[in-house]
Amino acid sequence: MGRTTTMFQLVARAGTVAIVLAGWAGVAFGQALPAPIHVPAPGGEVVLTTVFDKQIYDEDQLSAVRRAGDWLYFSGSVVGASKPIGPDDFEQRLDRVFRLIGDKLCAAGASFADVVAMRSYHAWRNPAFTGTKDEHNAVFDKVRKRYFLAPYPTWTAIGVDQLYASPGLVEIELTAYAPRRRGAGRAQACPK
Repeated sequence: MGRTTTMFQLVARAGTVAIVLAGWAGVAFGQALPAPIHVPAPGGEVVLTTVFDKQIYDEDQLSAVRRAGDWLYFSGSVVGASKPIGPDDFEQRLDRVFRLIGDKLCAAGASFADVVAMRSYHAWRNPAFTGTKDEHNAVFDKVRKRYFLAPYPTWTAIGVDQLYASPGLVEIELTAYAPRRRGAGRAQACPK
């Protein structure tokens, strides 16, 4: 098989809970399914929006998004690079990951306004990023602010030696509070 299978084996077969959505050139981790898949689960559901989400759900028994009652839990989304990139490329990849997270939120009946907590894990010393720690942080802040408006979620940023998905530069994990409205289905228009 092609590089997708190889990278998938490196990341998912090792048992990681990270959902790698962007970063490796030529790998379509963020390729959307024709329609989101909603898998019933105790107290809620699992929401699958990408081909990669379905693959790791079926083969590795991991969920990208899990609803439990009024709460949504998101596995980590990773921005990675298999070769050195600078701040501009990092910004593009990070923006792509935030857009994919937005798609997942929408498919689960939520938006960035429903996010109550964000945790980000930053591999500042990863040689795949040619910029400095300050440049990494500035790019992350710039992109983050495009998506989160007041009232803001809590945010914990953690510096790590490396991510489980070792070519990863940053991993973003979210928790959202999005009560289901009585009588309301999941049929909401998600922006593209």
